[in-house]
Amino acid sequence: MNIPIVSNNFLEEFDTNFDTDMLDLYKLQNTLEIQNVMNKEGNIFRAKKEYEKHELLLPETSEYDNAYENIVSLHSQLRNLTPVEATDPRIWIALENTDFLDYHLRVLKVMDFKAGKQESSIKSRSSFSVNGHKRSLAINNLASLWWIGHVFYDPEHEDPYHFVKLFTQTDFRGNFVALSSSNVIDSDHIRLGIFDAVFELIQDGKISQNRKAFSEANKIMNMIGGIRLLDLLSRKEVYEYVLKSLPTQLESKRR
Repeated sequence: MNIPIVSNNFLEEFDTNFDTDMLDLYKLQNTLEIQNVMNKEGNIFRAKKEYEKHELLLPETSEYDNAYENIVSLHSQLRNLTPVEATDPRIWIALENTDFLDYHLRVLKVMDFKAGKQESSIKSRSSFSVNGHKRSLAINNLASLWWIGHVFYDPEHEDPYHFVKLFTQTDFRGNFVALSSSNVIDSDHIRLGIFDAVFELIQDGKISQNRKAFSEANKIMNMIGGIRLLDLLSRKEVYEYVLKSLPTQLESKRR
């Protein structure tokens, strides 16, 4: 199957007129009308790049149901996307409204909305016009799955998704937003070295798994970057820096 992409004109109208044209369709779970919108001439086309589509597992009571399985599934299906291509909102808006519409709507249905936040949350999870581009990739219902799979993918391990399994053992969305806000994780060996240390500390009971664990680990590497070139560090060196410093740094924040 060819990967769908919405047109530039559709993207502009989708963002501009979301509140009037799309919001109620998502609130009412109006699958048929969303399909009618997407099927209008010029709204969507299929790229040359293909993928082997597999349905995602629909959550039953929580958006976190089957999270690990769905992250692995979506990332595996779309492994041929480059990171640059995967930043393109046209792909995710197309996918969430066509090939994976059932999943997108089910997540919106079972989400635990904060009081008075249903409409803004639906907009944040469905569009890229609210939170800024990078943050939106970590929040969007589909894009976030792919990016979690990408960020935590470990090609050096016999199970390249082993970090994903650990990361999804708790409600992870806030953690991922905090983690992805740092440019430190753009380098594979630094990112993986951080994860080696953070998850070891979590499994040893020395720290808790929350957004502070990841954001403070990133800060440690930023400080190291002030005295050493991070690109010259090995994965093991990054691991050793974070393993030694993170528990103390987290403890100092609690005082």
